[in-house]
Amino acid sequence: GFEREDQIRNLLAAVPDPTDAVTPPLLRVDLRLGPWLTVDPADMSKGPRWLNLARDAFAAGGDRLQLELTAQRGELRLHGTLEEGYIRLLGAAWRAKHNQSTSPPSRNLAAPVQP
Repeated sequence: GFEREDQIRNLLAAVPDPTDAVTPPLLRVDLRLGPWLTVDPADMSKGPRWLNLARDAFAAGGDRLQLELTAQRGELRLHGTLEEGYIRLLGAAWRAKHNQSTSPPSRNLAAPVQP
């Protein structure tokens, strides 16, 4: 009855609390890197070495990068998500750097020492 109508009127007349409002992000980036890496195979030798590493890492997918910048209570927050292709890229870059290094490999200090 009338109680519900009064409750609805009160809800409609209430001033919204700005702290409860969800603010949209200031900046949103949603990028798939794979399509940007498609180049004519004849030109592959002309590009930088990391380009071939990136092509190999993203060949199986997992090339999405998402970034979101929001402002909340006087703070800026950056939230990012990388898919698994970026982990493959970091691993490939580390292996390439390690393989080209002329210094002897560093000793694994966590491994037990054999007498």
